[in-house]
Amino acid sequence: MKNEKNNVFKTYNIIANWFFENRDQQLTEKAYLDKLIEIAGKGASVLDLGCGTGMPIMNYLVNQGMHVTGADGSHRMLEIARTNLPLQNFVQADMRQLALDKKFDAIIAWHSFFHLPPEDQRGMFDIFKKHLNPNGVLLFTSDKTSGEAWGMNGGENLYHASLDKDEYRLQLESNGFRVLAYNEDDPECGQATVWMAQLGEFWESAFNEKQAMWGFEPSKSAILARDFFVQRSIENILIPGIGYGRNAQIFRESGIRVTGIEISKTAIEMAEKHYGKDMVIYHGSVTDMPFDQDQYDGIFCYALIHLLDSAERKKLILDCYNQLSKNGYMVFTAISKTAHTYGQGKLISKDRYEIIDGVQLFFYDEDSIRSEFTAAGLFEITEISENQPFFLIKCKKV
Repeated sequence: MKNEKNNVFKTYNIIANWFFENRDQQLTEKAYLDKLIEIAGKGASVLDLGCGTGMPIMNYLVNQGMHVTGADGSHRMLEIARTNLPLQNFVQADMRQLALDKKFDAIIAWHSFFHLPPEDQRGMFDIFKKHLNPNGVLLFTSDKTSGEAWGMNGGENLYHASLDKDEYRLQLESNGFRVLAYNEDDPECGQATVWMAQLGEFWESAFNEKQAMWGFEPSKSAILARDFFVQRSIENILIPGIGYGRNAQIFRESGIRVTGIEISKTAIEMAEKHYGKDMVIYHGSVTDMPFDQDQYDGIFCYALIHLLDSAERKKLILDCYNQLSKNGYMVFTAISKTAHTYGQGKLISKDRYEIIDGVQLFFYDEDSIRSEFTAAGLFEITEISENQPFFLIKCKKV
């Protein structure tokens, strides 16, 4: 049986029919699944990692309106799952090599993660992280103490393993997760030991910790953009990455209607506290634009685009351009390669570095600005000194 320690899915190929016939269908997991739905939101995307036959967990989530992808290493289990849920998406994959070109709002590894050897379990937390959206939820089961065990199921010996609870907590926290719940031997859930955690988001953590980290005075770029918009009688603007509103108020004071997008709930709450609740701020990532179908006379995007990767930058520019009304203007600010931080930290790709954990910066020069913005009506590039050297980039939709 030692040969199956590293490939438990092979054993499930043998016992798939037995498992389907004998798996408890009472859904003792319901309370945890309902909590996951509450946090992630109705209609959220879920990866059921080790989905087995799809019953009862994946079936329940689908019936609750969630968009679920099932993944399992056993082809026999997936054959049954596809029969049970013919309209759903399934992927055959060893979770240790998981590399889906997609992120999810939640991941479930219920009674599946604990089939991995301890050393493989440690490596899974980075994989969980890479497949979750910011604020994504992770739900999995484990044992309470470290060790390995074998148990007979359908006439075959199945391998199980666990880290101890302190190491699970350490792995979660060191990978940016916040533990929401940890219940040992839950009597309402078949004595399962259950973890629920939520992936943090850098800016949410930063605003929680530092609150108004840049003060309340507008940036130089915001003042220049305000003057530019006022001279052109701009009436309404969109600010992707509005933060806690310090760069928005100057536009509002000039009679310009402002709509924002912000990934941090804390920042939105701060904006409402300091500037009132009459400003519409959509909660979410700019990578998920558009949030409405409105057309704006202007768009102001301050010190955000350089935080994105190449595909995300391209999408942001296009999304902003598409939400501009005819003859509307976009003003972006982006960090320059002349900044003292250029070349510091871990090299991610050309001119892109991870300066601190969770923050990657792409450093612009005029060539890269022209390459990315020309198709969006680029007409002016200006150097400006904020806390670091920036470019002020202006575009017009014609």
